[in-house]
Amino acid sequence: MDSIEELRKIRVVNLLLVLLLGFFTFLFTYLPIEFKLIGASGSIRLAESMCLVNGILLGPFYGLISSAIGVGVRCIMNGYFDLFSLIPLFGAIFSGLLSRNHWKISSILLGSSIFCWYLTPGGVEFWFLPYFSVVCLFIILISRDKIHEMLYGKWMPLSLFIISFCGTLFVHMIEEVLVLSYIPSTPSAWMMAIKIYPFERLALSIVSVAIASLFIYLIKAIHEKEELEEKEILEYAKMAREKIKKR
Repeated sequence: MDSIEELRKIRVVNLLLVLLLGFFTFLFTYLPIEFKLIGASGSIRLAESMCLVNGILLGPFYGLISSAIGVGVRCIMNGYFDLFSLIPLFGAIFSGLLSRNHWKISSILLGSSIFCWYLTPGGVEFWFLPYFSVVCLFIILISRDKIHEMLYGKWMPLSLFIISFCGTLFVHMIEEVLVLSYIPSTPSAWMMAIKIYPFERLALSIVSVAIASLFIYLIKAIHEKEELEEKEILEYAKMAREKIKKR
């Protein structure tokens, strides 16, 4: 009976966390960062950072659900769904897989996105665009299990950064393959985008690390407080039993 009640408690906590992070994802869809994109003024949404956080905290499945809730509600409020709004959901899947030590699947996904770039019109002319994605792929292949192991030690911020940076570059490659490579643009505009996107992705990664770290420390603090309260209750019960025995 205790195990069933404990299982129900875990499910309720997970559901609340999914809804909470989905709500934050929805809020973050209203927070843009201004960048120069493809030679024109534009912006990227911080919701992508939140999707990465969802994957890190909840894993690929629940992270995707939480991200879909936030992004989906925003799209419903806007009255339409567009591809750019949905692409960040891939980040939740990628970061969730990498944070859960599925580095092989993550490397296959990132490698496949790089390969697909060379099948697009833009990939033929601007073959050097995925240079940062290639670096991240090598980092995953070299680090392997260490990325996951560092999450549970003093190197946690570094692990979060690697996961977030690799995740946001994976999302970037998906955007390039599905959308941007087919948009008519001048070579000078593409060269400008190639110079700018590393800073854009770095900003998203830093935001993701900050949010994920905050949630992790809060969860740890709550867990430690619960353990302390449970320990105090057990000690009080032990003292009560000893008093009863003396009587």
